[in-house]
Amino acid sequence: MRVAWVGLLAGFAGMGASSCLAAHVAFLPGDKSVVRCEETSLWIKDLDDESHEREVKLPEALYKDGQDRKDPPTPEISRTPDGLLVVAAEALAMTWNPASKEWKELWRPPVDRTITDVACDPKTGGILFDTSYKGPDRDEEESFPWFYWAKNAKEPAKVYNRRAPGPSAPFFDAEGKLYFICYGDLWKGYLMKGEFPETPFVLGGKRTWPIADLETESSNRDGELATQVVAFGNQLLVHLDYSHSIGATVRVPNVDSYKEGLPIKWEDLSGDEAYAPLAISPDGKTAAMWSNHRWWVMDKPKGDFDMLSKDEEIDRHAKEAAEETQARAKGGEKQQKKKKKKKNH
Repeated sequence: MRVAWVGLLAGFAGMGASSCLAAHVAFLPGDKSVVRCEETSLWIKDLDDESHEREVKLPEALYKDGQDRKDPPTPEISRTPDGLLVVAAEALAMTWNPASKEWKELWRPPVDRTITDVACDPKTGGILFDTSYKGPDRDEEESFPWFYWAKNAKEPAKVYNRRAPGPSAPFFDAEGKLYFICYGDLWKGYLMKGEFPETPFVLGGKRTWPIADLETESSNRDGELATQVVAFGNQLLVHLDYSHSIGATVRVPNVDSYKEGLPIKWEDLSGDEAYAPLAISPDGKTAAMWSNHRWWVMDKPKGDFDMLSKDEEIDRHAKEAAEETQARAKGGEKQQKKKKKKKNH
C-alpha cells in the first residue's frame, strides 16, 4: 500500500552548527530496490512488494579500523555504474557486490584525512571522495578537500579547489554533471584535469541557487541552509536544515537561477527531520527518500512523495512523527515572525 505524502511546510527554528548531510541511501542494480546505511548495517527495501527491510551486516573493519572515536558516524554509500555499492567509513572504503555478497577493500585515505562522503559518476565510473583534513596545514585543508579516483587509475588523486572552500554533498547525475553544496547554497560544476603534477584534478563550477539564510550574530540561531541536492530530471530536490532536529525537502528548477532571473523561492515537498537523505535511480525515473523512519518514493520530477507501507500501524507512527515535526516547524516559524516584527518596531 502506498500512502500519499501531504506536503508539510517547515518553518524557521533555532539553528546550531550543522554537519552536512551525506549520502546514506542509494539504489541497487535493477532500480527495484533501495538501500540505506545505518550504524553497522545495510538495510535493503524492495520497491515492488511490502516485505520488511533485509539487513546486511557491515564488515567490522568499516566501523572499527582507524576510527578516532568510540561512536563513528554512519558510513556513506554510493552505487557504481557496474552495480557495486561503495561503502565509505572514516578510515576505510569498501565495495559490496549485491549479487555475490562479496566485500572488497577499496581505499584507505591518508592518515591525516577522514572520509566524509562519496559519490560515483555513472557516466565515467569515477569515484569522488569528500574528506576532512586533520593536519596543521590550513592551505591543504582549504585547497584539497576532495580526492577523485578516475576509472582505471591506480588510486585516487587530489582535486584542487580554488574559490569554493568547504564543498560538500557531491552528486553526479546520469549525464555525469556534478552538483554540490557550498556555504549552504547550490552549486553546479565539473572536474577537469590539472596542468601540474601537484594539482591532478581541478574543481570548476559556479553557484546556481542562493538557498542559505545565515547570520553572524552569536545570539541569533535562526536560519536555513541546504545540506544535500540531487538532480531529478528538470528539477532539483534539496534538503534544507533548519536545526539539528528539523528540516525540509524542497524542489527548485534545475537551472541557473541567476541567468534565468528567478526569485529565491522553492516548492515545499515535506517537513521532516534534519536527517532525510535522497537518492535518484540510475535510469533517472525514480527518486527515493528516507524520512521519519520510512521510505518515500517519487515517480516523476514534478510529482509527490509516496510512502512505501507495510501495515497501518507502522504508517500511523510514521504519520504521527511527520505531524510532530510539522508542529515544531510551525512553532519555529511563528517565533521567527514575532522576532522580525519586533525588529521592525
